[in-house]
Amino acid sequence: MPDQSLPYPPSLDHLVWLAADLDTACKQFEAMSGVTPAYGGQHPGGTHNALVGLGENIYLEIAAPVPGAQDGHPWINAARQKPEPHLFSYCMRPAGPLADLAKTAIAAGFDSLGPLPSSRELPNGDLLEWQLLIPHAAVSGGIIPFQIDWLNSPHPSAGTEQTARLVRFEIAHPEPEMIRASIDLFAPQTAIIASNGGVHLHAQIETPRGVIDLSS
Repeated sequence: MPDQSLPYPPSLDHLVWLAADLDTACKQFEAMSGVTPAYGGQHPGGTHNALVGLGENIYLEIAAPVPGAQDGHPWINAARQKPEPHLFSYCMRPAGPLADLAKTAIAAGFDSLGPLPSSRELPNGDLLEWQLLIPHAAVSGGIIPFQIDWLNSPHPSAGTEQTARLVRFEIAHPEPEMIRASIDLFAPQTAIIASNGGVHLHAQIETPRGVIDLSS
């Protein structure tokens, strides 16, 4: 059973705060926190992002569709269905190769995409490259994280100012025990709490303006 006292899982890589417009979301985050997100660049799929360092090897990704991007990419569709900034997903660094985790996922009954190559062009023109594994589960409520291998690329948090810190990350679910095995498989040592309503992600971040809450 995961240690519920841990503030967040040790292998947590980043959180995704998704919105319909990147500039608007960045201004909102800065107003709440006093921290200015750093523009990160554009992905080939039609999204771009800004980053906020949350500690060693962990960061907040503020993501949104590039202006004029076509529907189709899951993040673009989700941002347009729910335009206001919200905690949309989270990403883990698995202990072993993504290909091995993909086999484990299939054996456990999860469909998965990947490992898939992905990249982002940085503002200085350099290319950041990585691989992704995206597990799917019909009963997860969107709380199964995607997985990342940064290959030989530097971790994005290394280029961010460390003026904010992740205090806690947790999953709220009406039936925690129903999803525990799945979360343990893809996000070991993640806290799961009981909720009276739906399923959501919740993060607390310490900032120069105090602790702020982000939720899905």
